[in-house]
Amino acid sequence: MYFQIPDVLLMVTAVVNIGLTWFIYNRNTVTTANKIFSSFVAFIAFWAIDILLFRLIPGDTASYYLMKLSYISALLLAYFYYRFSLLFPREQIITRVHYWAVTGYTVVLALYILSPGVLTIGLVTHDWGKEIILEPVVYTVFALTFVTFFLGGTLRLFLKIPKAVGTEKLQLSIISGTVIAAGSFGMYFNLLLPSPIFQ
Repeated sequence: MYFQIPDVLLMVTAVVNIGLTWFIYNRNTVTTANKIFSSFVAFIAFWAIDILLFRLIPGDTASYYLMKLSYISALLLAYFYYRFSLLFPREQIITRVHYWAVTGYTVVLALYILSPGVLTIGLVTHDWGKEIILEPVVYTVFALTFVTFFLGGTLRLFLKIPKAVGTEKLQLSIISGTVIAAGSFGMYFNLLLPSPIFQ
């Protein structure tokens, strides 16, 4: 089997993030923030694996559902990143309504995306590869949800930096800076370019 550069990059992303998930989780299996952050990293790996399998596995049905799973993985990694921003470096008190509204909305949207005929509405095979046809309204809901979680979590971490001291300030700066760089790159190539609006 011939692997193209994107395939290799996806493999590296998956392997690195699987290793990071194991390392982060085993460093501290007690704190909720650590568990949530390891879940965030794990779903980055799941997203990379979904996209890689979509590119490599033949068959319309498998490709159709692999792309659905990639969007669900992206939604969940954004959700766990948002949750992490509430917990690190110290847990921020939020109402039960806030928690259950965000969590319930994410679960319902993920299950809705998994339903046949939702978001991914067709598959076209070209000489250069496969293309998923996306439904504009549901895609817009997904994209706005992802961006809200991503920007909301990042803004919250940034606002915590001035009040942090020592190691916490450095950790917040590294995490928020790294996620902004990788997230902006990812959103451009995986939200903006494939969108049914810009094609």
